[in-house]
Amino acid sequence: MKNKAVKIPFKRILLYLCVTLFLATGVTFSKYITRSEGGDGARVARFGELALYETENGEKVNGQTLIYAPGVTITKNPAVDFACNELAAYVFVKIEARNWRFDPAGNRFALVYENTEKLTWSVNTAWTALSGQNGVYYTYVPAGDALSGMPIIQGDQITVAADITRSEMEAVQSGISNVTFTSYAVQANGFENAAAAWSSVSAK
Repeated sequence: MKNKAVKIPFKRILLYLCVTLFLATGVTFSKYITRSEGGDGARVARFGELALYETENGEKVNGQTLIYAPGVTITKNPAVDFACNELAAYVFVKIEARNWRFDPAGNRFALVYENTEKLTWSVNTAWTALSGQNGVYYTYVPAGDALSGMPIIQGDQITVAADITRSEMEAVQSGISNVTFTSYAVQANGFENAAAAWSSVSAK
């Protein structure tokens, strides 16, 4: 369904920016503990549950339709939970933002019209950019620890240029594609580093 512009007083226009969240769990399970002469039992280690969501009116939701206007900051709060587990893990977020310009130096996304940034947002600095993989970020979670509401967008904010005109908003609107966040959790044990752990799920 295409987004529609809605006319409001004072010659301003409200447009919809749809940001869709998808959750894909790429969980690599632990190896079995082998039985020994001492009589140890074998079992599979417990691996934490992964969740990707937004919060709206105090409730967790899987996506929003956002209304934006000139100079008004949009609140957008995708976040990740990873339950306490018995294994150290890498938790990844993959960001796909077609038609947005990406600046890897600042982990920053911008929607540009005629070489001028009209909408901008940055990745939360708590996430580490995975070298050689634009749009892929990770955090290391030690065994016994958990993530709770780890934000993806810095400050939970998307900035809209104050000087954006109606015609520019209409032009930008036609170029907006969905932004997709995908989250993965992979055990750290058995992988040399985060890049190796990412390779185990990105190829699937």
